Amino acid sequence: MEPESEFTPTRDPSHSHPYLELLKITIKICFSSSGAAHLISSFYKTIFLSLFNKNENS
Repeated sequence: MEPESEFTPTRDPSHSHPYLELLKITIKICFSSSGAAHLISSFYKTIFLSLFNKNENS
């Protein structure tokens, strides 16, 4: 029994969460280029800020 199975990565790629895949790719880019890391971090900040603003307004 694995109560935290939702948060553990599965070996079957067909069951892999798209956001987890995006995160993996992002991490690879972050390690390959500090410039890309800065760009991506600001990109994610913009997304999260817009999401929080939407939640507050609704």
